[in-house]
Amino acid sequence: LSKADALDIGVGLVFFDDCWQHAGLDLNNTCIPTDGAHNNCWMASPQDVDRTDVHRFEGYVKGVAEKFGNDQRVIWFEVFNEPQLDNDFSVSLRQAG
Repeated sequence: LSKADALDIGVGLVFFDDCWQHAGLDLNNTCIPTDGAHNNCWMASPQDVDRTDVHRFEGYVKGVAEKFGNDQRVIWFEVFNEPQLDNDFSVSLRQAG
């Protein structure tokens, strides 16, 4: 946030995302982008394996919102980027947000 602020850029925070890859996230290894492949390192969040209970994400959302809700550098929050509306978990998670 401080780097963006130094350049007079506001930041938006997105909690969840249904775009792209729903499996295979590896936080121990950095994804290497593939030339010519659009967003090949972009991963859905949460991953399908973690979509067990909508309420397990409540602390995450509340914690981020409480920490940054009054931070002038954060100009917006988005609950769910491109939720799969045919996916009951995605719809429930978006509504819970």
